[in-house]
Amino acid sequence: KKEEKEESPPLKARSENEVAPQNIISPEGDTVIHKTTRILGHLARVGEATKPLAHFPGFLGTLLKLITLYPYERIPWEARLSALWTIANLGCNSKNMQMMVCTPGLVDAMIHVSCRNLHPGDSIETTVDILRGRSIASRCLLNLSWAPENKIVLGQQAALIDLLAELAVHRHAPLSKSRTVREILVTTRRHAIGALRNLAAAPRRSKILLCGYKNGHLLTTLTDAALNDSDQAVKDRAFAAINNLAIHDTAEQIVNHPALVMALKDVLLSAEEEERNHKAEGQNEEGTPKVYASATLLVLERSITAEMPAYQNLRELLDAVNPTTPTEDEESEEDTIRDLHATAV
Repeated sequence: KKEEKEESPPLKARSENEVAPQNIISPEGDTVIHKTTRILGHLARVGEATKPLAHFPGFLGTLLKLITLYPYERIPWEARLSALWTIANLGCNSKNMQMMVCTPGLVDAMIHVSCRNLHPGDSIETTVDILRGRSIASRCLLNLSWAPENKIVLGQQAALIDLLAELAVHRHAPLSKSRTVREILVTTRRHAIGALRNLAAAPRRSKILLCGYKNGHLLTTLTDAALNDSDQAVKDRAFAAINNLAIHDTAEQIVNHPALVMALKDVLLSAEEEERNHKAEGQNEEGTPKVYASATLLVLERSITAEMPAYQNLRELLDAVNPTTPTEDEESEEDTIRDLHATAV
């Protein structure tokens, strides 16, 4: 017996007297979008669900349309943040990372959301929407930058590097006295500097391009974070990024940044106190700024030779970190003085 296939009735045109379906851009539609995006965000928390969700036809595209819908007031700001959160969670799965970077408009959407301007007269909701949007977008970029196959592609996007460099040193915003706002800013800086650290762990050619970008703009940003940020995690990642960029071909560019050399000097000379702080916080010795700075200094010392113009900057750093030991003549003279003092006593 053949199975009978149930056919759906043909669509009919709506008559003038028939009530149209509820428009999604309405109070009722706002509620639907708000709840739906929250549900999707909860689903994206499940590790096993992230790959099927990311690869479901049209799923990412729909979320991207919600995120970039303009004017922004057309949908609830909570729904936009939930959509962003969902995408960032999907980016945690290594099986999604390359596909997501190749998804048309995804990286551009993260940049677009993060570039929204803040104004002193904005409402609390608008301010939180923009700041949290930047934080979640930077988290998404941090996740995607982890994949080795994405480092070169992302590192060649000037708009992305500019954005991460700006977010990495963004320490002030409206309502900065609010503890919540301050925490959002710190989290954003951690994500942004972490993404730069990941992109710096790229092949040789990418390291050279990153160091030379805008006459060392990225090195200046990392130096600013290493010297001036109040958050230790941001400092740690800044030194890790500098260490990732340090190779024979970039050594001279690094040494030609006096402030960066000073940052290395400071952390190496004050390492004992920082080690105590890291141990108190339960952090591993392997990831301390001292370790990163020492590894960077080793690369610089092997790469910069005495005949190079940058050698003087390096020499000053080496002399400060490793003071020259007294010569044999100096030592014997000191011994003689001590003997004379002992005789006099």
